[in-house]
Amino acid sequence: MVEEFFNVKAAMDSVDLRPWGVHITVDMLREDALHPTVSGNKMRKLKHWAAAVVQENRKGILTLGGAFSNHILATAAVCKMQGWRCVLLVRAAEENPGSATLRLAREMGAEIVSLSRTAYRQRNDPEFVKHYTAQYSDLIWVPEGGSGATGQQGVADMVDARFQNYRYVCVSVGTGGTFLGLHQGLAAYPFPKLMGFAAVPQKYLDAGFVQRHANHLHFDYLFGGYAKITPELVAFIREFWEETQIILDPVYTGKMMFGIIEALKAGSLTGGRLLCIHTGGLQGLLGMPDHFSWCYPHLPQALVGKQ
Repeated sequence: MVEEFFNVKAAMDSVDLRPWGVHITVDMLREDALHPTVSGNKMRKLKHWAAAVVQENRKGILTLGGAFSNHILATAAVCKMQGWRCVLLVRAAEENPGSATLRLAREMGAEIVSLSRTAYRQRNDPEFVKHYTAQYSDLIWVPEGGSGATGQQGVADMVDARFQNYRYVCVSVGTGGTFLGLHQGLAAYPFPKLMGFAAVPQKYLDAGFVQRHANHLHFDYLFGGYAKITPELVAFIREFWEETQIILDPVYTGKMMFGIIEALKAGSLTGGRLLCIHTGGLQGLLGMPDHFSWCYPHLPQALVGKQ
């Protein structure tokens, strides 16, 4: 069941950008629509980690993240589907009693272990990893966000022959893991040019990554920083839904689509067809009810639950 679940292909939708003054149609890979609670890049990154649970005869997954992490929710959902144990080390969980992410994870049977902010900052320290992997030795350790070569391979696997039909493939950039996975997968198809639209300021990304891919990264559409929003972005996401019936998340894909439209207007993305990858993350909308409660009736109800 693990292999079948993770190898499903996402559908493509056409998006007419004329409402925003751009007289072209782009395609969108609907990774967000793969599953009600585990979708997009987090699903892809977990593919080979989940396979390792089976191959190594482990009992489940041990991982970590913030109280609003897409990765946390995706991991809890995968473990529930497989009947595995799920232990989540969460940064300052007790400070976020209203987190829809943690509520859903608990409902799925995940065990939440709250870490202080000081302790969480040690998450990449080998001693930190050693301590928790020893304590939960029957579980597979998955790094924050499902990152690393194992996660990137899962993203690379999603690239198929459909991608060769495009001049540009556009994706949002958080840590860079999804971008690197796509870069790896697209190596088999020399025509597409991968473009990343950052959701985090440049200073938070690995300097080597930024230097190697400088000509393929946009940092102009942050709207104040990671997980920050502005009235302009909020209005754009609602207008996008009204015109296309596609809901964008405010942390990643919403900013990417705004940036793509601006880049097309400026003439910096020209010369061929364009594919936008919707990387999911719709649960992020649940943490901003003052701005996005209008879309809750249109989200998967398994995700919304009781608000």
